[in-house]
Amino acid sequence: MGNECTTCQCDKKGAQMGQVDIDMDSTQQQKPYYQEKQRSDRFEDQNIGNGSLRNKQSLNGSVLNQSQHNNQLQQNQMLQQSYNEQKQSQIDKDAPPFEYAIQIPLQDIQIHETAVIKDIVDKYTPPLEHYEKMKDNGFKAYQIKNTYEYYVGEWLDGKRNGQGKCYYPDGSYYEGFWKDNSPNGQGRKVLPDGTFCQGNFKDGLPHGYVTMNRKDGGEYQGEYYLGKKQGQGVEKTPKGITYKGNFHNDKMHGKGIYQINDKYTYEGEFINDDIEGYGVCTWNNGRIYRGQWKNNKIEGEGEFLWPDQKKYKGAFKQDKFEGYGEFQWPNGIIYRGNWKQGEMDGDGILITQNGEQFKGKWQAGQTIEMKKIENDQE
Repeated sequence: MGNECTTCQCDKKGAQMGQVDIDMDSTQQQKPYYQEKQRSDRFEDQNIGNGSLRNKQSLNGSVLNQSQHNNQLQQNQMLQQSYNEQKQSQIDKDAPPFEYAIQIPLQDIQIHETAVIKDIVDKYTPPLEHYEKMKDNGFKAYQIKNTYEYYVGEWLDGKRNGQGKCYYPDGSYYEGFWKDNSPNGQGRKVLPDGTFCQGNFKDGLPHGYVTMNRKDGGEYQGEYYLGKKQGQGVEKTPKGITYKGNFHNDKMHGKGIYQINDKYTYEGEFINDDIEGYGVCTWNNGRIYRGQWKNNKIEGEGEFLWPDQKKYKGAFKQDKFEGYGEFQWPNGIIYRGNWKQGEMDGDGILITQNGEQFKGKWQAGQTIEMKKIENDQE
């Protein structure tokens, strides 16, 4: 255990999307599903002797003398001691078999609480609606023989069940609820690198709604499925990248919004961490693209708009105009025809500002021939 919460795929997308730079100047252009309740046999000591302790006056109104008061305090202490012994007896009864774990002094477990664990546990106090901060509550400490894990908490039928905390040999730490020797239910985990996960767990893995904070400043809030991001979530990186949308199998998949603060915002479809399908990208410099994408590049039918009023509508391939398309310059001139590698190439028609039309051929952006189309030739 210890590496289930560290995955993040956002950073690489920034490098890929940063390559999208079309330039037309060359053409003149739940609540937790399981929560092991603490045993219901807790002694309600607040009810012990209430009648005698609080009724400080006798039937005739006289106050209990000091001797009577001391006797009642003694009785209460004896009852509390009896309860503690009963509770400890139950804990001992549920303790693990010797071949699974051995009891160790409680103070010996403290050496495994590293500065990283202590700082993070103290920093991220769990919300009261989830669970209270783990308390020892008189539990004994055990070393799990085959895994060298150190555990303090509740046992049931010889297994870790209920509330407990565990120090792992790789330096990670978990506290929360357990079922059948695995973290199950609400809990929180600290990894050796300082990554912190808090939320729901199943069979030792994040499962359900989870909050994850990485030491480098990255964070994730959303749904997990058996240790992988799946469902709706929000992921942020320290480089200013944010993704909000659907995840599947730990990858961006489905619809989402991907943003790099100083570059662009993309809203659309993803497949296995790649931008693919229909989407709209708005660059911070005012450029906008609406249309199809494939493998993080503009490919298929779409429309590209520039802040200086240039625009192109047609086919794209590998971020370039490819196939048939229509380009319009800010001065009103329009080209309708074929494109190759982002340049006019093949047959096309050029329309001037006053509506005159010229039919011609182009190659690599250069005019090969061009002839005016007369009205009777249309």
